[in-house]
Amino acid sequence: SWFSLRFKSQAVYLETAREAYEAYVIYNFLYLLLAYLGGEKKIIRESLRRNQPEKEHHLWPFNYCLPQWRTGKQFLVRCKLGTLQYV
Repeated sequence: SWFSLRFKSQAVYLETAREAYEAYVIYNFLYLLLAYLGGEKKIIRESLRRNQPEKEHHLWPFNYCLPQWRTGKQFLVRCKLGTLQYV
């Protein structure tokens, strides 16, 4: 940001580089979390081993207006796709 203010003629390029770096950081943070949790296969296996493997509740007050969500492989894929769309 400071460089964009300092070098106004290059601001578009500097902002683009900053946005790309932020996207790279978010993408790597997601995969860091997946690695810390033991990998995708372990996360899916653990989520399916619970008592109610297919349903999770939202936090209060969202549990009153949002339906329960399904866990498992589809949930993990949707989290990854959502992160990549944001990036």
